[in-house]
Amino acid sequence: MGQQATNGGARLAGRSLVMSTIIGGAGAIIGWQILSITPTLTVYTLLIALGGLIMGPKIFQGRGMHPDGATWSYAFLTMIVILAPAAMDSAGGGPAGLKSWGRFVMFGGTRVYSVGTVSLFDCCTDRRR
Repeated sequence: MGQQATNGGARLAGRSLVMSTIIGGAGAIIGWQILSITPTLTVYTLLIALGGLIMGPKIFQGRGMHPDGATWSYAFLTMIVILAPAAMDSAGGGPAGLKSWGRFVMFGGTRVYSVGTVSLFDCCTDRRR
C-alpha cells in the first residue's frame, strides 16, 4: 500500500488486503475445524491442496492473471500463514479464528494509517500548488 501514489490507489490496495484477509481467514477457520476432527499431516496437506484448487482459478485466467488475482493470491497465502502456526503442536499453536482476527486488526490498522498518510500528503502538496 505504501507504493500507491494516489489516495484512491491506497484505498483499493487496502480494500484488497482486507478482503484477502477475510477470505483467507475464513478458509483457515474452516481448515482448523476440519483439523480439529482429524489432526494429521495428510489432512493438512489435502486442505492446502483443496485451498489451491478452489482459489487457483480465481488467481489465474487463461495464460495470465485474473483482474482480482492479487486479492485471491493473498487470500491463499493468508490461509496458509494463519493455518500453519495454528496447526503447530506446541505452545505457539492456537485457534485459527483468534489468529485470523489478529491479522485482520493488523491489516485494518495498516489500511487506516496508509490512507491517512496519503491523504495528508495530498493535502500538503495541494496547498503548495
